[in-house]
Amino acid sequence: MNEIKLHINPSDQPEDDSIMLFAKMEIPWEKSKNQAWEALSAKIDEMPEARNRRLIPMIYKLSAAAVIIILVGISLFLRLYSTTISSLNGENMAALLPDGSTVEINAGSTLTYHPYWWQFSRKVSFEGEGFFKVEKGRKFDVTSKLGNTIVLGTSFTVYSRNDQYRVSCFTGRVKVVSKNDGYVFLDPNERAVVGPDGSIVKKINHPNEPSNENDNEFLFTGTPLTQVFAVISRAYQVPVFFKTEKEFFYTGNFTNEKPLNDVLDLVCKPFGLSFTKQTDGSYLVFQNK
Repeated sequence: MNEIKLHINPSDQPEDDSIMLFAKMEIPWEKSKNQAWEALSAKIDEMPEARNRRLIPMIYKLSAAAVIIILVGISLFLRLYSTTISSLNGENMAALLPDGSTVEINAGSTLTYHPYWWQFSRKVSFEGEGFFKVEKGRKFDVTSKLGNTIVLGTSFTVYSRNDQYRVSCFTGRVKVVSKNDGYVFLDPNERAVVGPDGSIVKKINHPNEPSNENDNEFLFTGTPLTQVFAVISRAYQVPVFFKTEKEFFYTGNFTNEKPLNDVLDLVCKPFGLSFTKQTDGSYLVFQNK
């Protein structure tokens, strides 16, 4: 055992009994200098390992939080990113949705949907006038200001302008819901008319003709233009002549409460057609050059 003694110079010693006491003490050391250094080094080496044990759980927590933030960000992007298709006045368009469903959009209409969220929710916002042909699958929603149309797989028209909302079913079955949560189910050849107050009236739809004597609305879905002009001619009791080498097909609706010129203009413009009134009172529709 090594011993270390404290030696105090008596001439420098202050008159303090405690110092004399420590001067007589012997401090034993059980380890050599090398052994003490090795023990200290070992403890120093152990310190980073303890710190790592504390840091690893924290790294896992931070990584998990970062993954959650990224997933939430991606989900929001997929959910909120939208595609909007708008047709100008006098312009008809066709939209192909991600599942193969199609929408024939009439002039002055707007369709909005979320393409990256489509596999989770088949939902579109629509204002204007269009013909929907929906592929079978999960629920398909068409939302408008005055009401919603819910289907699984069918074809139907939606008219949503100003304070008017009308839906006509052609195939399958359609549920029409008004803004006050009233609803009706439509089968083929039936239609629903939603009032500004949310009331719903279900009617029988006879294609291309008024539904009854008090209903002056005309509905067309992929109807040859020659037949459309024939209906107009009968409704206004004015001959309408139309000759063309190429057949056109019209989807839309109108009422005979509108002036004849306005109706002809509505039907002709999407196809680049013009019309003129003849001296005998008849109308001639022709292709613009």
